[in-house]
Amino acid sequence: MVQLILLAAVLISLLIRLFFISQSKHIADIYLMYTMGAVFLEGKNPYLVLDFNAYPPLAIFLEAASMQISSNLQTSFVSVLKFWPNLADFITAFVIYKVLVKTKIKPVSAALWSGFFLLNPISIIISSAHGQLDSIPSLFVLLSISILMLKSKKIFFYLSAILLGIAITIKPNPAMLIPLFLFYKRINLKQRIIYLILIFIPIIVTLFPFLGQDPNEVLVRVLSYSGVNDISFAAILRGIWYQNNAVTNLPLTFHFLSVSKFIFASAAITLILLFAGWKNLAKSCLAIYLMFLTSYFGIGSQYLVWLIPLATLARDKMVFYYTIFGLLALVGFYLFFGPDILLGKLTSLEPFQPKNIYLYFYGNLVFWIFSLSWLINIIYQFYEAHFFSLGILRRKLIYFTFLLFILSLVPQGYLIKELFNSLP
Repeated sequence: MVQLILLAAVLISLLIRLFFISQSKHIADIYLMYTMGAVFLEGKNPYLVLDFNAYPPLAIFLEAASMQISSNLQTSFVSVLKFWPNLADFITAFVIYKVLVKTKIKPVSAALWSGFFLLNPISIIISSAHGQLDSIPSLFVLLSISILMLKSKKIFFYLSAILLGIAITIKPNPAMLIPLFLFYKRINLKQRIIYLILIFIPIIVTLFPFLGQDPNEVLVRVLSYSGVNDISFAAILRGIWYQNNAVTNLPLTFHFLSVSKFIFASAAITLILLFAGWKNLAKSCLAIYLMFLTSYFGIGSQYLVWLIPLATLARDKMVFYYTIFGLLALVGFYLFFGPDILLGKLTSLEPFQPKNIYLYFYGNLVFWIFSLSWLINIIYQFYEAHFFSLGILRRKLIYFTFLLFILSLVPQGYLIKELFNSLP
């Protein structure tokens, strides 16, 4: 039974993914990744010569390698590049199954959860249609969590740090999870310092070749990317703005983005203080990502995939609803802004059709409300079971940082008021 479930999930997922890849176009993020790889192969520094923010170093190496492989195999760059995130998804499903079985979950149940991940439409769209690389760092985060969960020897503890560092060298989002990893186990200060150093070793090693010329500018370009306001709360405001004046560019975007950084930072500190040391590391990381998705203003479509491996490993059934609402938000985004990103050669639909703004707006509204409710649910579950076992000082710090979070919402309320006052 177990083998049948896994085999069916693998075959169905593979067929769907191959179909999307076969219909892909060399557009949008695929074109940008091709440009990053091409500039690197020309011996130039992508962080200095490109007019857009290049990905972290390991992603650039992967893009360049994909160009060379596609040339040697005489196949499309799109197909080669999309091979890597899809491969990561299949490995992730395997890791989820193995970890669940080792934690005494029935094999049939573990196979069903693994199959759910393989067939998850958000994962399939981001890896196979959009062609983003986010499932690769998610795999390394999952491996790091799995090692901490299952292995007690010190060498494995430090290996988890290296894996987390590798994840950050592909996409920077796992960096926000570092404090949860640092305080997951009861260790001394020296061990935490070593762990932190090991996280940064892959980052420094892969970034070093780019620092020879104007290192300050390179670091600024690497660290300055703030995301795009395509999904979640920003999408709600963009949807309202477009419906009132048929303009996609939202006023005060820079101010909203700046304020949201403080909102997320204060909220993240509160969550880290709350969840640090919790044995359910996957769920505590999930909470950080949920807070990021609901509070930060620069959310891209590919960010929605970050949560799915963590929620699947934690066997949190809320991920089923997240998949439904996230899919609505994603489809609305693609149909309005870039139908050919999702459907490739299958469509000749033009972007920015007014009829599609409603799915974009309502899909993101429902998605944002659900994501916030899921986050609150996780916090409430922890609060009931563990909060009053925390030390008095720690509880006071949590209350204090939560107050700072509430205060950080005031400027955003003012910006929303200004935005609505300027509506036609």
